[in-house]
Amino acid sequence: MNSQQNRYLFIDADDTLWENEQYFRDAEAEFARTFAPDMTVEDVQEILWEKQEEYIPWFGYGSKTYFMGMTAAVTEMKGSVDAAALAKIKEIIIRLANHEVKPLEGVEETLSELSRHYSLVLATKGETLEQKSKIKASGLAKYFVGIEVMVDKTENDYIELGARYGVAPEQLVMVGNSVRSDILPVISLGGTAYHIPHEIVWTHELAKLPISERLICIDRFAELVCRLKH
Repeated sequence: MNSQQNRYLFIDADDTLWENEQYFRDAEAEFARTFAPDMTVEDVQEILWEKQEEYIPWFGYGSKTYFMGMTAAVTEMKGSVDAAALAKIKEIIIRLANHEVKPLEGVEETLSELSRHYSLVLATKGETLEQKSKIKASGLAKYFVGIEVMVDKTENDYIELGARYGVAPEQLVMVGNSVRSDILPVISLGGTAYHIPHEIVWTHELAKLPISERLICIDRFAELVCRLKH
């Protein structure tokens, strides 16, 4: 490994490397049609998001939390959850957990080029088995020297992540779509963040972009090749 490749670049997964959030919106729409056809999807989403927030501290991020949130939402809307409702929720969640994982346009070519100059580390958060399954299905694991499934992405989580690779907090370079998870903690630690916006953002991840010279906003993943200085 040459000196350039000793430089670590940490990269988010969901909605940065492949589509993810759209499948959750599709699941929510199906859930609303099934259990509350007389309500708007938006109103059902509010109930569902509120309920799932209660389970994030216990089950983290992923389809497991959505299952618990959907069960709690049905209980609130209908008063109880019968066997048929549970079966339908399981059907929705299984479909969600096994959605297609296809790299976004330009992602694989860009990773191939970047891996010649950087040691790439995939830094995602969520349920370990679920995330690793998506990484395997994407076919992108070969470009990374490390794959880290984090419980969360707080400042402390990034400090621990950097320490595992001998990277000081102020030397962290993170690429991702989520302002709350991929940008704010890294900027707060003195690191550098590349923000690639995604058109669909989960309400839990909504946050305002910070004003910082260490924040670089780009439109497409492929722009990393020319924006990063090798």
